[in-house]
Amino acid sequence: MRFNRVILVWCALTVAAGCASVPRASPERQSEAERFEPPPGQALLYVTRNANFIASAVLMEISVNDDSLAMLGTSNYVYLPVEPGEHVIDAEMGGITPPIPARHKITAAAGEVYFLQASVGIATAGSNRIELQALPSDSGKLIVREKATLVDWVYLERTSERP
Repeated sequence: MRFNRVILVWCALTVAAGCASVPRASPERQSEAERFEPPPGQALLYVTRNANFIASAVLMEISVNDDSLAMLGTSNYVYLPVEPGEHVIDAEMGGITPPIPARHKITAAAGEVYFLQASVGIATAGSNRIELQALPSDSGKLIVREKATLVDWVYLERTSERP
């Protein structure tokens, strides 16, 4: 009986501590992100990560044009002004058996706002895969305003400055 309680407590603590987290952005940056206003001559790209249990304990790396942008936990998002033209967005994760990474391409137009949602799903043969899907503007705005938290920037050392 005592052994069962120990196992139960251990499981509860594991679940409670298991979700990966990243530093939150300042309230000022969060407010700026929620205006959805691209800088003149640029577009805005938002990448959100949904809140599901699969791989929730592992951070997801988001890269744009092969530059690491941020690490996202569940219910997190990041945004970035981009120049007009084609951009390649990658999402990948580490771990013992990492999910199959995802890639999505957009052709950005000045003044436009783009939303992508990253999620982890189950692929064939029991492995997981990451999906990157374009979201309609109203759905993307709803997630940013009500369901997700803006993360602070997490960059590679070679990147010296971000907006």
